[in-house]
Amino acid sequence: KLKIENNRKNLSNTEIAVLRSKLNSLENLHLSLLRSEDTEDYRVDSTLNDSRLYLCGCKLIELTPNIYKLQSLTILQTCCNYLKFLPYGIGQLRNLRILGLSKNQLVSIPWEIGFLKDLRELDLANNKLKKLPKSLACLKRLNTLKIENNLFREIPSFLGKIQSLKMLNLSFTRLDSVPFEIFKLPFLM
Repeated sequence: KLKIENNRKNLSNTEIAVLRSKLNSLENLHLSLLRSEDTEDYRVDSTLNDSRLYLCGCKLIELTPNIYKLQSLTILQTCCNYLKFLPYGIGQLRNLRILGLSKNQLVSIPWEIGFLKDLRELDLANNKLKKLPKSLACLKRLNTLKIENNLFREIPSFLGKIQSLKMLNLSFTRLDSVPFEIFKLPFLM
């Protein structure tokens, strides 16, 4: 586990790569709140064994598509950045179980998110979303969906098809109503 959080020293991508190359069995990489000029251009090396990647508070404006080469990724946290879109290919991260995208500037979520069959938790809170892709209904193992503090006027009834949902946070949205199908979810607390 390598944790580099809230540092004053600027780390270049080269320094990060050198650190990671010395730790062959690295499973966690935390780069939260780095004060680095290189963070916005952070590139992911597809040869790494990382299963968890935390890029929180790194002032990212986009994720490089190379991130999708990390096939063993189970957790991807990119909260507190400036992401407006996810690059095409999110569905390639087939082992992803937790996807944290809260506190960004997201205006849409790609339909490929429905390919993440093992996804258990999806955090889309505090963004600028107005719609959700219908493919979310394909996430049969999803038990936590956080979509609070977005720009929704309505919640799609297809969310009622996600029978595994235990937690659905709709707080601080602009909802006029909640579809009846949501209240039928068997495990919703």
